[in-house]
Amino acid sequence: MTPSATHRVPLEIPIPDAGCTLAIERAWPAPNGALVVEGTDTVGRCRAGSIDAEGIATVTPHRHDTRLPGLSSTRGTLLVHRLGKRAVLRDDEAGRYVKVTRPGKAARIHQATRPLAGALSSAGFETADESLDASGDLIHARAVAGSLIAHLDPDAWGLALAAFERSWGSFATKAVHAPRTSSPTTPPPTHTAADEASILAAWLDKLRAFDPLRLSAATTRLFVERVERSCQELTADARRAGVLAHRDLHDGQLLFDPDSRRLAVLDLDTAALTEPELDLANLLAHLDFAAFTGSISRPMRDQAHAMIERLQLAVGGDPERFACYRTTAEHRIACVWAFRPRSHDRATAWLAGER
Repeated sequence: MTPSATHRVPLEIPIPDAGCTLAIERAWPAPNGALVVEGTDTVGRCRAGSIDAEGIATVTPHRHDTRLPGLSSTRGTLLVHRLGKRAVLRDDEAGRYVKVTRPGKAARIHQATRPLAGALSSAGFETADESLDASGDLIHARAVAGSLIAHLDPDAWGLALAAFERSWGSFATKAVHAPRTSSPTTPPPTHTAADEASILAAWLDKLRAFDPLRLSAATTRLFVERVERSCQELTADARRAGVLAHRDLHDGQLLFDPDSRRLAVLDLDTAALTEPELDLANLLAHLDFAAFTGSISRPMRDQAHAMIERLQLAVGGDPERFACYRTTAEHRIACVWAFRPRSHDRATAWLAGER
C-alpha cells in the first residue's frame, strides 16, 4: 500500500505486550513510507514507536532506543523521545534536564550552541548553563525558572513581552557583530534563504506523500501553489545569512518567571547564521497559530504583533524579507501540525487559510 492510503495518523496504537494503548501526540514522516510517533501510555509515561508502510505499529519499551544507548541508563523522567533521534529527561533530584543524543554528537551540538548562548545571556536572557557528559551522548542543562509564555495570564504576558523587547533589541545588535572565526567554539552553520525554502519544500513533499489530513484535490493544489510561490519569493531576493540566530524561535521556546521578570530561551541546538528577519518572523507566525488554536487570546496576540513591529523598526529589519519568512513559517506550521492527530481539524483550517 502507498503511505497516502494507510497513514492518516491514528489517535492511538496498541501496545500488545502491555495490553494497553499509546495515545499519539506527535508524528514525523520517516524513510520508506514509515512514521515515527511519540505519545503517552496508559500509565502516563512518554513512549516512542513507529508505523511502517503497511500500517503495522510497533511501540518500543519505555526508555529504550537502540540508536540512543545512553537513554536506558540516564536518570530522570522521560519527557521527549523522538525514536532514533533524541530524548529529553527531567532529573528533579539534580535540578537539571538531560538531552540524549546519538553517540558522539553531543559535543558538536553543545559547542555549536555556545556563541548563541553567550550572546543571549549578555543581552539579558536566561539560558540553561550546559555541560557535557564524558560518554559523548549526554548534554546536561540546569532547570530554569518560569512558565511557557502561552501559559501566562494577561498581566504576566505583558511583562514577558516587555522583557523580550528589551533583551531582543540588545541581542540583535550583538548577533550582527558576533565573532565568526575567531571564537574557540565551533561556529554555527550558515542557514540561507535557500535552506529555509528547501525545508518547507521537503515538508510539502511529506504532506503530499502521506496525506495525513485527507485533503481534497482542490485544497492540495491551492496549498502547493502557495508554498511554491513562497519559496520563489523567499529565494528571489535572498540576503547574506550572516546574523546569529536561534532559527526555531517560537512560544514553546520561551519561559518567563514573573517573580524575577527574567525570560529564558530554550533549545539552542538549531543556532545558525541567517538573515536577521527569520527569528522574529518565525516567532510571530507561531504566536498567530497559538491565537488561532486558542492557546493565547487575540488581545495577547495583538500585543505581540505591536511589540515585534517595534522591534523590526528598531533593528532595521526589511519588511519584505520579514513577510517572506513569516509566510514560509506559516506554511511549515501547517505541514508539521498535520502530523499531530489531535490537531487535524485545526491544521486543516490553518492550511486552508481560515484565519
